[in-house]
Amino acid sequence: MIIPMPIGAHVMRAERRVVERLRDAHATQPHLAVPLEDLRHLEHKRLRHLLRNDIVHKIEPDRYYLNESAWEDHISRQRRIGLAMVFIMLVVLVIALAASRH
Repeated sequence: MIIPMPIGAHVMRAERRVVERLRDAHATQPHLAVPLEDLRHLEHKRLRHLLRNDIVHKIEPDRYYLNESAWEDHISRQRRIGLAMVFIMLVVLVIALAASRH
């Protein structure tokens, strides 16, 4: 799924806010898990995404911790996708400019 840049940036900021809350609480291992209360709507949606992708783990009752290596892999993958999208847009722009000159 391709997310338009302004929307994609908003989503990534929400993910980062969730991750920063866990990092600030030093919740990076199961025994350090913390509750995540008062999440905004988009932060809550991104938490579900992070849980599905094993970036954040849930410990009962409603405590969470961050898998740092999974988060770093996720960020790296997002950067590669972003660079690929920029490259594709540049190729399309070059082709469109070349076609407009004929």
